[in-house]
Amino acid sequence: MIPAFNFLPPDYKNGDDYSFTTSVILPVTKAEVVEAIKQDIFTYKHWLGAHESTNVGKWILTDNYYRVQITSNYYEPYIISNLNYIPLFDERFIYYGDDKAQWNRHLAHIGFQYWVVPNHFVVHIPHLQNSWAGAERAKLRPQILLWINDFADQLNEFAKLVKKWVPSAMNWYK
Repeated sequence: MIPAFNFLPPDYKNGDDYSFTTSVILPVTKAEVVEAIKQDIFTYKHWLGAHESTNVGKWILTDNYYRVQITSNYYEPYIISNLNYIPLFDERFIYYGDDKAQWNRHLAHIGFQYWVVPNHFVVHIPHLQNSWAGAERAKLRPQILLWINDFADQLNEFAKLVKKWVPSAMNWYK
């Protein structure tokens, strides 16, 4: 996984699409990211649960890979993986959010481990909300919550079946 940081330019008004000026220079090293955090130009508090499991405090202090556990149903880390070994997104969530979070729950359920890369990072640039993120999403939120619960139940049922019928399959990643 790669820690993600929000870029908070001083001239930015929340909700606007951001346009770079020639005076903006983004950090390119870990030390520069740490300095940008101190200056409130970068933040790692995207929104509740989205990136907290990454443990950015530990990332700042270490030059070693470290394993993290998913602590939120809304965790959406940036990951690096071989596409041959990961499931597809669940189509219920396409265009309505929660797709990346549910996909990561699926990965965790099937035994993927999350290791943080110590000296790399990505930067989230402010942008306009997608059209589906406003009133349409608010209207669909009750259905989305049902999908999230159904998805979690399906993952749990799948895990029970695998444990019952193929006990050794649960240990392939250890």
